[in-house]
Amino acid sequence: MDCINAGERLAFQAKIKFESSGATAVCNPYTWGSDRCSDFFMYTYTQGIRHYRRVAWIASDDPVDGWYEIAGVYTLNEDQANAEFAKVYFDGAVANLDVIVDDVEVKKIPQTCQELTLNPSFEESTAFWSFIDRGYSKVSLYSPGAGGESDFALRSYDRGSSEWRGIRQQLDNRCFVVGAEYKISAKFRLLNPSTGEGETCDTNVQYNSGERTQCPSVVVYGWQCEGDDV
Repeated sequence: MDCINAGERLAFQAKIKFESSGATAVCNPYTWGSDRCSDFFMYTYTQGIRHYRRVAWIASDDPVDGWYEIAGVYTLNEDQANAEFAKVYFDGAVANLDVIVDDVEVKKIPQTCQELTLNPSFEESTAFWSFIDRGYSKVSLYSPGAGGESDFALRSYDRGSSEWRGIRQQLDNRCFVVGAEYKISAKFRLLNPSTGEGETCDTNVQYNSGERTQCPSVVVYGWQCEGDDV
């Protein structure tokens, strides 16, 4: 892959549909079980070293005319950037389902450190956002968003008993510099899952010993940092 360097990021996107005996079928994007959906994979081969990486998956169980959106971001390592051979493929759905894919895209993401999030306003899409852990919470497109009837937001639900289960997105670690300050802003709404009515929270606390009156927090988490995860 001569046009890509180690540390650069690729965006993977596609539309995917499932059929059984010619009829549209559904899958479950929130499970690793037998009714799971297909995921988007990248394979590379470099001097005898093979890498199989899940690079994108279906985050939201709301297909349009049977078509699910699949999207993800992946940062290339040295072996992958210097690959002698690379391919993408879809894998995971049970063998008795036909898998139809369309609008497959793999694009290099320009480094833009002034705006770190992709698809920040959820313009009719959940692309590049996901649940924290598969099987422990769900996400879906939600309307109206904070901007009114024509606006969209992202909903996190079926979160079990853990406050930290919500939504996530991989950021460009090249944009983080020691000593720099970053402004994080978002709008949120809390809903009662039983009634659908709005709920309030206490903006004066971050943790309150399980009383669960705190508002949502934003966490920046770093994997494989020098020394340890942060």
